[in-house]
Amino acid sequence: MLSDRELQMLGSSGGLGAASELLRRDELSSLEEQLLGSYQFFARSIRSADIHERLVFCLVSLESLLLKDSTEPIGATLGNRVAYLAFKPKDDRKQARDTIKAAYGLRSRFLHHGQRSSENWKVLADLQLLVWCALQNVFGRIKSGCKTQQD
Repeated sequence: MLSDRELQMLGSSGGLGAASELLRRDELSSLEEQLLGSYQFFARSIRSADIHERLVFCLVSLESLLLKDSTEPIGATLGNRVAYLAFKPKDDRKQARDTIKAAYGLRSRFLHHGQRSSENWKVLADLQLLVWCALQNVFGRIKSGCKTQQD
């Protein structure tokens, strides 16, 4: 079930119109296909009732869109790219990188050790906002002519 904050977030900045616009297109560029897949993972995240599934699928949403290949260092690379996409001020970018780092820590403790934590809700809320901002900004880049991840 979606919270009021999540519904508000999805309704802002064009809502899910970007994803539905992609679904209506006859042909998609490689970046559009990646973005659509990322939207699907994000949707799976926000539909889940389990906080740990939500956390994992938020991160998968970002990884599938922003990582070039399996040789990149995931945490640092993803943190930097999300920070760049989501925020302009340096302080906000640092906060974004910190959120990604905290999310990966929680994810790792859950997946590898089965640990659950009540701090997940704050990290999850911050992470979902980052994912949404990143998705919207990538869509904006597509509208301005980007066709591939390298653009």
